[in-house]
Amino acid sequence: MKILYFDWSEFTGPDCREAMEGLGHTVGIWKHLWNCRSVDEVFTEKTEQALLCPDAAGPDGRDYGGRREASPQWDIVFSFNYYPAISEVCQKHGVPYISWTFDSPYLPLTSATNRNPVNIIYLFDRALYARMRDSGISAVRYLPLAVNPRRMKAMRRACDAASAVGGSGKYQHEISFVGGLYADKNNFYNAIEEDLPLFLKGSLEDALHLQTGVFGEDLLGKKEIISNGIIAELRRHIRFEVPEIYGIDYDEFMRDLLRTQATEMDRFSLLEALGREYPGQVDLYTRWDSPPLPGVNNCGYASYLEKMPQVFYQSRINLNITLRTIRTGMPLRALDVLAAGGFLLSTWQEELEEYFENGRDLVLARDPEEVMLLTDWFLGRDAEREKIAESGCKKVCETFSYERLLSETILKI
Repeated sequence: MKILYFDWSEFTGPDCREAMEGLGHTVGIWKHLWNCRSVDEVFTEKTEQALLCPDAAGPDGRDYGGRREASPQWDIVFSFNYYPAISEVCQKHGVPYISWTFDSPYLPLTSATNRNPVNIIYLFDRALYARMRDSGISAVRYLPLAVNPRRMKAMRRACDAASAVGGSGKYQHEISFVGGLYADKNNFYNAIEEDLPLFLKGSLEDALHLQTGVFGEDLLGKKEIISNGIIAELRRHIRFEVPEIYGIDYDEFMRDLLRTQATEMDRFSLLEALGREYPGQVDLYTRWDSPPLPGVNNCGYASYLEKMPQVFYQSRINLNITLRTIRTGMPLRALDVLAAGGFLLSTWQEELEEYFENGRDLVLARDPEEVMLLTDWFLGRDAEREKIAESGCKKVCETFSYERLLSETILKI
């Protein structure tokens, strides 16, 4: 097929396009900034221009100076994450639009365009898929995210060769966590917490502390934990504007804010506990500024394609603390750790336990205490860890490679 690929510099793009081309498809790349806050007429015009141009984009993905035909020149349009404007252009011209969403939550999914017949919307979180399907959106499909086994294998060989020459051994890190802490100014709850009435703040803090003691169960979504009345009161104290083009469920949006806050608490408390227990042996890689954590080394940003997989492979324990807005799905970070050949200790997640065998392919913890116990157990057991990492790597590369998911699902239309 001829695939028109919208490239917004997402980190998954190079792996996906490599697999598409490896499967024999022609991939044309185009780029343009999109204003998600309103109807973006310029973006819509550029989308249509790209669809009608028979030539792939220039080196920067912007050069569509070639001829413009009267009918579409591409068989499908593809993007990571869903773009309402692309859907509208594809609907106008009768071209299938395939999207694969990995952000959570992702506001554009609530656009009324999600019902356009040309759409095929892949979602990695089965709970979100079920919720959208049950609301009558027939375009949604369930599909986990993917990995690039070829790139990861090359990385492992390079790391092993460098270790052999330098004599430093495989493990450069004891305990690693790669990801954000959600402590920045974009966390709505942090911004308004001090202004909340005491009764409301107390109710929310009780629910948040209850949630952070349990992994894999969405207590914040239960009305017996946080009533609709509490959610309505919280809405009175948070000021935000959502574009009219989206059909947002404001109550669910409030609960997602609290799930994000619970994730911040999860990550801080676990890293603080590990820093106390193993001072100087915990490495944090994050692109955002965060308050200092005693005993934790803030190592800055780890690039997705280069540094990050090396960290995964060269860590005795890779910690995954799943964002709680992901109800059941497998975070891409967890799959990437496994594909890199790293040992994964993750907070419990329904689909991780479904697709992988706990204790054989990875290790899952149900609560913070179990995270600490499992860390202590596996830190000094290299052979046992390496056996689990090898099994998890084999399974994720066989089951969730881009080539397999693209050929058997996404591009099989």
